[in-house]
Amino acid sequence: MAGALGLDPQIVWKTLVSRTEGNEVLLACLPGPAQLDLKALAAAAGAKRCELVAVREIQALTGYVRGGVCPLATKKPYRTFLHLTLPLLPQVSISAGQRGLQILLAGGDLLRATSGSLAEVIQR
Repeated sequence: MAGALGLDPQIVWKTLVSRTEGNEVLLACLPGPAQLDLKALAAAAGAKRCELVAVREIQALTGYVRGGVCPLATKKPYRTFLHLTLPLLPQVSISAGQRGLQILLAGGDLLRATSGSLAEVIQR
């Protein structure tokens, strides 16, 4: 996506959907090239563990297709965890609800719009 838009891959963020052992659905937003650290996400959420939801469940849970999950306006409000670097970015690109369609906004605005929490959610 970053290449198609001519954007730095570090500002094109993805939203992944996971579920805790207690069946709570969580959203994690992180830079596109990064990999989600499920243990860190679980710890940030106060859970013992979490795992990515099956692709077939994504649309039913969020209203969005895989590759088009937007952390804004999901079917239900889910707790959202955003990588710590978000407020440092003057601009990020997130999915606008369908594959290939993006929204550009300031990192701080995304944090406020999601009512999210900052957390170290990427693998090092």
